[in-house]
Amino acid sequence: FKSFFQRLAGLANPSRFYTPQSFLDMLSPLQNQPLSLTHCLHISPAEVEHIETLKAAIITCPRSNRLLNNAFFPRHLIESAAIPLAIGTDGKSSNNNVNLLDELRVSLYAYEKANLNALGKALILNATLHGAKALGLNNGILQAGKNVDFAIFAFKDSLYNEAQNHVNQAPLHFILHATKPTHLYVNAKAVI
Repeated sequence: FKSFFQRLAGLANPSRFYTPQSFLDMLSPLQNQPLSLTHCLHISPAEVEHIETLKAAIITCPRSNRLLNNAFFPRHLIESAAIPLAIGTDGKSSNNNVNLLDELRVSLYAYEKANLNALGKALILNATLHGAKALGLNNGILQAGKNVDFAIFAFKDSLYNEAQNHVNQAPLHFILHATKPTHLYVNAKAVI
């Protein structure tokens, strides 16, 4: 964004106010509050440890990250950390829409070395349970004591195929084929 700040703000040599470490240090008093960090494309292992101590979540926005930075979040860096990874849509200024299903599809193709079935399951958790955790909401999973928010999608054929070596590919097929919910429930009340 150097040229952006030079052109729009008239700064000859713009520089950042914080280092990643000093920024995370500044957030320390908020560690018992819902805290989310967005993008984190150039996160280091030391920053992962710091984010974990903050009990923060990370929100990745795959399409805008690809368009603006030609990068995707390095999922492998937080595999063993207790950091919820959520998927967001960023804004329409860096996307053609704010469709979360489109973000899931791009994510599915972005990580070419990942097992597709495992990635599909992880992406659905990123969009539901981890998204709720990132926002400090009491939903994201159908469980006692949680708010009952969910969407129902209709499919022409079953998403589960037992003939495929007993591997449940339903999450993968959901991401590939879901378009628009037929029903939407918020707080157990039908909205659509």
